[in-house]
Amino acid sequence: MITENTSLSTPESLDFTAKIISSQHPDCQTITIYVDSCRVPKAFYLCLSLFLNNKNLTEKEKIIILGQLYSEKLYDFSSSIEMNYKNITVVGVPLSDTLALVARQSIASMLEMHAFDYPDLHQQFIDHRKKEWGIK
Repeated sequence: MITENTSLSTPESLDFTAKIISSQHPDCQTITIYVDSCRVPKAFYLCLSLFLNNKNLTEKEKIIILGQLYSEKLYDFSSSIEMNYKNITVVGVPLSDTLALVARQSIASMLEMHAFDYPDLHQQFIDHRKKEWGIK
């Protein structure tokens, strides 16, 4: 089990985790990521980019995979949930205890899902978080 606690966003956390896995555990066959339940779709989408990089999935293919999972099952984000594809599992545990936190996470998710496509915009997001959280 690897704990990553230096990031300010889900994409940073997953990117750091991917680097740790590739350098320290290059033979790792399966990936299981644990996040707050309301972050599962975002984390799962980002995992498709990071951990299936040899597949070179297009944006459309990632959206299709996410859409297929969504249409197969009714997800209750207020309870524990899982999304799986090939060797990737993202497990969500309910941590957001207010609707306001879930709403903020929904907006952050839309921004963070494209962090790897638009690193300059993601940096603006990180800068905003640092200011909001009082981090220098």
